[in-house]
Amino acid sequence: MCNVENQKGKSEGLLDQLTSDSSSFSGVVIGIGLIGIILIEPVIRVFLPQYLASIVLYRILMIGLIFERISYFAGTILISNRKQFQLIALLLPLSAVAVLLNLVALKLGWGLYGIATATSVVMLFYAMAKFGLALRVMNAHSLGFVVTLYKKYIVLVVFMIPVLVLAPSHLYLIFPLFLLFYLKENTRLFKKLKAGLAL
Repeated sequence: MCNVENQKGKSEGLLDQLTSDSSSFSGVVIGIGLIGIILIEPVIRVFLPQYLASIVLYRILMIGLIFERISYFAGTILISNRKQFQLIALLLPLSAVAVLLNLVALKLGWGLYGIATATSVVMLFYAMAKFGLALRVMNAHSLGFVVTLYKKYIVLVVFMIPVLVLAPSHLYLIFPLFLLFYLKENTRLFKKLKAGLAL
């Protein structure tokens, strides 16, 4: 991602670049994340069976971490334009939101699962806020691409949650859905990698 000051009058091109790069990156991040979510159970069962109870917590936190990782390029824009202190400023209100959600989860009796869920929700808020700040730096005021970027992943999560709760050993069934949803993004990334290797 580039410095906006060097690209004055080109905010639309920068937005297109952010959309394209983030979209391609999301296919990789979600794919790797899903592999981790699926494979954690057999790995723990074989090598660390004493930690079986932590599998669900890991999976919940991974869902939130994927939300946050997809916003990588938005964070890069902020850093390359010397706006990284805005990221630090984001942590203050989000820490308050995290505390509030944790208290609500504990009050409802959800225990560690509630705390993990609250943490994942805060990661989503942090990712969305990063995109909002990056758009402001780029002088682009549309959040439509953020919705486009996350909507397929949110649908995946909606499908994933019942499987996580009712049949966690069948999570691999989510992977064909991922391949269907992210075929375009992964094909685009493969073409970019192929072109880069050909140079």
